[in-house]
Amino acid sequence: AALVQIQLVTALAAAGAAAASAQTPADSMPLTLADALREAQRANAQLPIAQFDLQGALARARQAKGMLFPALGLEGDVHLGTPQTYESSDALARVVVQTPLYEGGELRAGLAQGNAEADAMRAGYQIAVREVDHAVRVAFSRLARARDGIAFRTRGVERLQAYLAVIQSRRAAGQGVGSDLLRTQQRLAAAQADLADAQRELHDATLDLSDVLGRTPDTTLAIAPLPAPQPTAAPEGEPGLATPDVAQADAQERAAAAGVTVARAGRLPHVAL
Repeated sequence: AALVQIQLVTALAAAGAAAASAQTPADSMPLTLADALREAQRANAQLPIAQFDLQGALARARQAKGMLFPALGLEGDVHLGTPQTYESSDALARVVVQTPLYEGGELRAGLAQGNAEADAMRAGYQIAVREVDHAVRVAFSRLARARDGIAFRTRGVERLQAYLAVIQSRRAAGQGVGSDLLRTQQRLAAAQADLADAQRELHDATLDLSDVLGRTPDTTLAIAPLPAPQPTAAPEGEPGLATPDVAQADAQERAAAAGVTVARAGRLPHVAL
């Protein structure tokens, strides 16, 4: 009876593992890491916001650059006389060109500030892309590890079941294997508990990857094996200083320094022609 109960529990656990790691329909291909990265970038809600911020910063930088050039405008007046006063009607149109002669360096500092803010937004967009990339790689690797863990633990349970059947046969033949039987049953129960933990890990990993990809929680994911790691060349110089985080901090510092110059120039007289 104990053997039948253990086999029933193992069968249920194996069925749950098969359901959790079920493959997609035959007409769909397993999800590769490259496909997951592209799908996550399309579904992520933060990337369009970062892209919009970048476009706004670039527009402000172009506006600051335009302030350095002469401004061209057209002004006009129209006066209509009335029959009671017999006043004449007249119209006036003139072209107005205005160019700054002295502004204390405010315009060029404003341009430097706009360019620095655009660089900061560009680095912020790169940071957002890398965060999505990191989240996808972590979730994908976690799901692959959980899937392999279930396969490994399932094989371990099957081996213990086979060994338990041998022990049961030896006991039926009259051999004194009571201690081996109890020890094997204990190991089998522990292996089944580990398999159940692996199933929960697989479920959680599936939810994490589905969330990163923008899919519904009930989506069944079938992933392809991870590509083999490729050797990389040894970095030269200080690669840590070329990261988007450092570039963003440097751009923000330059923008702040230019903002100080703009504020100081506002206290000086401005001359325009």
